[in-house]
Amino acid sequence: MKRDITNIINVFNEYADSYQERFMDVGHYSNSLNLLVKSLPDNATVLDVACGPANISTYLLQQREELNITGTDLAPQMLKLAEANVPDGKFLLKDCRDFSWIDQKFDAIILGFCFPYVNKTEALKMIAEASHHLKENGFLYISTMEDKYENSCLKGPSTGDAEPIFMHYHENGYLKAEMEAKGFKIILQDQLPIEDESVIKDLILIGKLKE
Repeated sequence: MKRDITNIINVFNEYADSYQERFMDVGHYSNSLNLLVKSLPDNATVLDVACGPANISTYLLQQREELNITGTDLAPQMLKLAEANVPDGKFLLKDCRDFSWIDQKFDAIILGFCFPYVNKTEALKMIAEASHHLKENGFLYISTMEDKYENSCLKGPSTGDAEPIFMHYHENGYLKAEMEAKGFKIILQDQLPIEDESVIKDLILIGKLKE
């Protein structure tokens, strides 16, 4: 089924405050985020793709306040929250699949839970694009929902009573293979349980771009 991007934007606009209330605390992912933030150089530049309310960037800045944050999202209400949470950040209205506007290289690119809203082809392309916009020894952080790709389906949002959104599940195997093919060394692979889910897991991958 083809997803409706307009519906996704509308849902995240309408329920931005509820999303922030539920997901602003990213302590569940502290193991991977702490590894990332400790690995970054001084005054590192970070691109937070599909940043939402900047929950991940906020956590990173709590550990390293000198980081330089650029965030993107397609939902204007999410960007307003991000700007309030990270006043010194730069936030832009951009599609997570579009890297054509980028005119610099970053020390880290975060693809934090945007993959459930893109298909396999798009996800693999985003990994490839990220590799071109990272500095030597740069880091790519990916978090997504892991299950067999063919199990992707319409699913009700975790907040509010909005229309269901088509959710793409992704597989560790092809994501890791694409990262390695594009020059990344996998430095962390983590799988975390999701509340009320018996099979689907949160998958976290961190890759370091080889010199």
